[in-house]
Amino acid sequence: MKSRVIGAALALALGCGPGSTATRPSAPRTTPIVSEPLARSERPSVSASPPVAVLAAAASPVALSVDDARTYWIDETQSLFDVSNEGGPPTRRARTRHNPMREPPRLAVDGGVLYWTQNSSDATEPGTQALVRLAADDGEAVSLVALHGSGSLGCLLLEGDDLYWSQDGAVMRRSKQRAKASRIGPVNDLGRGYACLAVDRTNVYAALGSSIGSTSKTGGPQTKLFTVAHVVQDLHVDETSLYWSSGDALFRAPKAARSEREVVVLARAASAVGALAIDEHDLYFTVPGSPTGAADGSVWRVGKDGSRLTRIASGQPSPRTVAVNASSVVWGCLGQHDSEWHVIESGNVSRMLKRP
Repeated sequence: MKSRVIGAALALALGCGPGSTATRPSAPRTTPIVSEPLARSERPSVSASPPVAVLAAAASPVALSVDDARTYWIDETQSLFDVSNEGGPPTRRARTRHNPMREPPRLAVDGGVLYWTQNSSDATEPGTQALVRLAADDGEAVSLVALHGSGSLGCLLLEGDDLYWSQDGAVMRRSKQRAKASRIGPVNDLGRGYACLAVDRTNVYAALGSSIGSTSKTGGPQTKLFTVAHVVQDLHVDETSLYWSSGDALFRAPKAARSEREVVVLARAASAVGALAIDEHDLYFTVPGSPTGAADGSVWRVGKDGSRLTRIASGQPSPRTVAVNASSVVWGCLGQHDSEWHVIESGNVSRMLKRP
């Protein structure tokens, strides 16, 4: 019974709702979102891709990160693992604490040093709402920021020498070398829900609910940029543009945009997008498929201009997380369950080399 409740709660927290079915995303085309919907009759590319390598079995990975050497994840058993990008036995690195009904953990890596957020249901135990660091030499995990009571942390990012995260309606920053965290600005005036963050050289961009805003990295008021029709997920930024997923679509807008009319659709799927990652040229995203993970999920790539939409992996049991490094894309699958969330097939972490 306990595993059934945990599985159902995890599905709810990760947005796996009834009625989701995996279908082929529609044609790549940059279309203003205020114009007609994308045509669903055009076919994306399904040309041959490099083979998928399963790096490790995993009990429903809920947070994922990758560097040049290893892939890291936090799973449903509240453990942090890593494995070589070339394969081999995984290593359990630390215990984590998270509650599937609260904001999911976030994970980042820098030079082998791991950082993650955790939000447990036990607010009375020290360190259960915390930003945690684990050194590359497998020393003791250290809480850099610890909250007490009902507070929570989310959307962890690393940029240069600084860590950024959302905390109780605010954007926070802490140097990796210094102990004190500072409040950059509010996000709760944008709306309600879990905040998504993205950082460039001068600004922190935040999405809350269906609104996107920006704040200077040195602090100050939040500037509301625009509001879109659906809840914003997985916000990213590059030199010129913002990218995000929302519902069944991927979107792009100039960083200087001040109106929804400047937003374009890059790609659309007929079921919800699970996760999004970007590199210099492309966006990578997952389509989880059936809510029970019936191996009908898929992983896709599309150019930042909306071209070259390609399914790079199919037959995946509910892919929910994705990350990229210079040479490869990795993703985590929750696995397959029956209608009452009994495990039929364990989840996994998989890797594919990028195209030449």
